Amino acid sequence: MATAVTHRVDWSLLWQQRGFRYFFMAMFISLFGSGMNFIGVSWYIMSATHSTVAVSWQVIVVTLPGLVVPFLGGSAHRPSRPPNISACCSISRAVWRCWPSLTIAWRGHLQIWHLYLMTLLTGTGSAVYWSNVNALVQEVVPPSQFTGANASVLVGVQSGMLLAGTFVGFFYDNMASPEFC
Repeated sequence: MATAVTHRVDWSLLWQQRGFRYFFMAMFISLFGSGMNFIGVSWYIMSATHSTVAVSWQVIVVTLPGLVVPFLGGSAHRPSRPPNISACCSISRAVWRCWPSLTIAWRGHLQIWHLYLMTLLTGTGSAVYWSNVNALVQEVVPPSQFTGANASVLVGVQSGMLLAGTFVGFFYDNMASPEFC
């Protein structure tokens, strides 16, 4: 019977590594922005359509690429992958998030299907990004610290998304108030 080798997480060793600290902060900031976008688009769809089904479609559209793309993008885990794939995915997600607001919304021609398309494209970029990010953790920490590093990255991800939702909620609530205008 095989036994798993476990290593005790040395949190001080993990956080002493400059590469991991940068990686953690980059993940937090990236997911804070992603969370702001997702919550903002969800609220816009809800206020424009007054339909929870329309908001549910956004969740479906952002989730579908995560179910399909990893099967197609398995080569991101190979050692020969380009080192800048995470940066390229982040930049492409930013472009697809800015495109509707910069080209369509300011002209007053924004339709819900534009937001669904934006969400589909950013979801596809996110699916590629996540498989690569999980592989990048292995490059910035020693093997004995993988468990702690993965746990810390997930804390950063969830904290970023949670705080983004909170930030957008307060901003949206104050923006709608008469004192803000």
